[in-house]
Amino acid sequence: MRKKSYRKCQAGTAIGYCCASFLLPASAQTVAAAKAGPARSSDRLETIVVTARKKAENLQKVPLTVTAISKKVLEQSHVQNLQDIGFLTPGILVADFGSENFTSITVRGITDLTAGLNVPDVATFLDGVYLREPAAIEIASAGLSQVEIIKGPSGALYGRDAYSGVINYVPDRPTSTPHANLDYTIGDYAKEQLVGNVSGPIYGDMVFGKLFGQFDNFDGTFKDPVSSTKAGGDVKKDIGGLLDIKWTREFSTHFDLYYGYDVFNASPDEAITANCGNITDGGEYGLVCGRIKAPDSVTLSNNPLGGVAFNLRRTFYGSMRNTADFNWGKIESLTGASQVDEQAFGAFDYASLGRPYLLTDGKSVNEYENYGLGTSTGNFSEEVRYTSPQHQRLRYGVGAYFYRERQIYITGAGVSEYNIPAGVSLANPFGPFFDVTTFATPTGAISPNLTLSHHLTTESAGFGNADFDILPNLTLSAQYRYTDLLQQFVEVKSDDIPGAFDPFGPHISQTNQYFNTNDSIRWTPVPNAILYFTFANGTKPGGFNAGSTLPGDEAFGPETDTSYEWGTKTSWLDNRLRANLAIYHIATQNVQAFGPSSNPTSPAEVIRNFGSTTNTGGEAELSGKPTDETTFTFGADYNNPTFDAGTLDVIDNSYCAQIPSCAKTLVKGNGGKVLEVPIGGNTVPYSPRLTLTLTGEYDYQLTDTYNGYVRVNYAFRSPQSLDAAELWSVGASSNLDFYTGISRGPYSLSAYVKNVTNNHVPVNFQYAAQLEFFQDVRVVTLPQGRTFAFTLGVHF
Repeated sequence: MRKKSYRKCQAGTAIGYCCASFLLPASAQTVAAAKAGPARSSDRLETIVVTARKKAENLQKVPLTVTAISKKVLEQSHVQNLQDIGFLTPGILVADFGSENFTSITVRGITDLTAGLNVPDVATFLDGVYLREPAAIEIASAGLSQVEIIKGPSGALYGRDAYSGVINYVPDRPTSTPHANLDYTIGDYAKEQLVGNVSGPIYGDMVFGKLFGQFDNFDGTFKDPVSSTKAGGDVKKDIGGLLDIKWTREFSTHFDLYYGYDVFNASPDEAITANCGNITDGGEYGLVCGRIKAPDSVTLSNNPLGGVAFNLRRTFYGSMRNTADFNWGKIESLTGASQVDEQAFGAFDYASLGRPYLLTDGKSVNEYENYGLGTSTGNFSEEVRYTSPQHQRLRYGVGAYFYRERQIYITGAGVSEYNIPAGVSLANPFGPFFDVTTFATPTGAISPNLTLSHHLTTESAGFGNADFDILPNLTLSAQYRYTDLLQQFVEVKSDDIPGAFDPFGPHISQTNQYFNTNDSIRWTPVPNAILYFTFANGTKPGGFNAGSTLPGDEAFGPETDTSYEWGTKTSWLDNRLRANLAIYHIATQNVQAFGPSSNPTSPAEVIRNFGSTTNTGGEAELSGKPTDETTFTFGADYNNPTFDAGTLDVIDNSYCAQIPSCAKTLVKGNGGKVLEVPIGGNTVPYSPRLTLTLTGEYDYQLTDTYNGYVRVNYAFRSPQSLDAAELWSVGASSNLDFYTGISRGPYSLSAYVKNVTNNHVPVNFQYAAQLEFFQDVRVVTLPQGRTFAFTLGVHF
């Protein structure tokens, strides 16, 4: 142990000396620039203030990797959802399972392998209040001043779901100056959007308010060749308001309200044929699976039923923040509540145009399989925090947090009544162990299984933080959080009698207590640069498996990670050029992922804890202002998350009904026994090793009254595997967007082309069940194709 510690110390010292020597010329440049005279503010990059550590700080002084996207970039880039945020941020990958449902965010190789069925890996906050569904807030209408993305475990700062990072939406608060904006956008694929807000004083210099709203229609860039319906579109209606009251100089209250009603078309999907085959060897059966790569371009979906597949999301969010700021410290009380309802239905027999099912008259008909799910999630939170004065050598804070959530989850699967003759019904195609019951999809599908689950979460936490200046240029920081978590699960399943429910499903509860920390040391060798080291750990709580009847499958345990980060932040040329560099090492334990049931006779999948991973990588962000009119940012992240030696694959490979763990070589099963496969050294799924972002902006002045801009955004993602056995993969992809605009006084006209190259590389794989085989089909989800639009704005 001593040798290891000594080597770590040597490595840290070497890094410190290297970084110091790298930074010293910056000091000389700053002195030279000062002698030459002060620069105009327009010559330099603007100072970025973030609240990543629950207080306002200069981004260049925060000992964490944080990407901040300004209001100007959000508006010029027409950012509307988390996918757009992902294209502007290195080191993260945003994917969803069609139409913004079950959004999954991968940060630095830490990815959610539960298909969104457990809590998210990344916590999302709006003005400090937790949002259970990351995609629930429609960014275009939220009136944001900034989006902050924190990379790395942040549980000590934000709580249980900040396992791999945090996305913090910072609202644009109302001001004492009255103003209003109205923007109308029209484009191809029936794109039509109206966004507006009005803000200003309501009662003297005491009460200020803001209202904002949006209507957005988009048909989608894909057309189904079978049903002729559009895929990938949406209709969004969102409205919200902010109210700030300044009771006295010391005491103030902020109110936030938001409501959204969004309907999404079917996602553009296409089935991918398996590359697996059965063989016989010495009386034993086996399965050979080859490597599967999604095609570089898929052009059309194959959803045979028009009007069946759609997604619906309703969101309500409200918060109240009370602040008392005195000379002896600040006390804050933050109350939040939200309700998010989501529904999704779809025809999922993508592999063919229907399969034969037996009718009661003895004949058969080709039928389409449907799937439906819905979630209703409501929560309430309360946080109280005291923060000491920030000008002292020792700065500290303490607080308490309470959170309560209730989620209702309903799933159903069945066969459509799309072309059943009158007076005839389906015979039971599933054998004596299933009866056909009715599941209310939009077309009235017939379902053999309907499940209703209740998940109740109660979380209590206490936290504290401290910053201590050991020397004027050397600061120690520590954040600690203790969490007590109670989770309860109740399930009601369809009974053997059609239309009846069994109230005696699983009633399970589990408690977790855990301790998270985020510790750092920051050294400021020169005024415009810092060196830092940060240690942090995160805990992703366990959960439950709906439908499980075996004690060993009913629940799964927490997943944990530990992160070490070394970094530097510096600037040159009187803040014309900034560079933030970091290297990190992350280790995870008890990874949550799908695996075979404990029942050896059942191929069903459940979530289990199955192994560990290790990831070492680095990130760089470079910002520059070479001229008064030109600004650029470049970001790069490289990581290599792999499964540790000894880890066994328990992730189902879709087509392996009796052998859920497929390997790149022959996998044998004897007597139906499921064999686990070593995957040590394989890449963690959904983790591109290299992500790049590049933005360039040119602001120009045509005349004394006309101003314009041109902006280019580019994002690159290297290939990624989609399963632990590395049998499925998605190739490298690039996204290029172009924006331009011109303004005169309060009027503006802008235009954009998104996905200029019309890239169709799939952005995600998803599962689609086949009822008759009780197994899954791999389906790729396609990105939005090339689109263009024009926006006319009035800002006054």
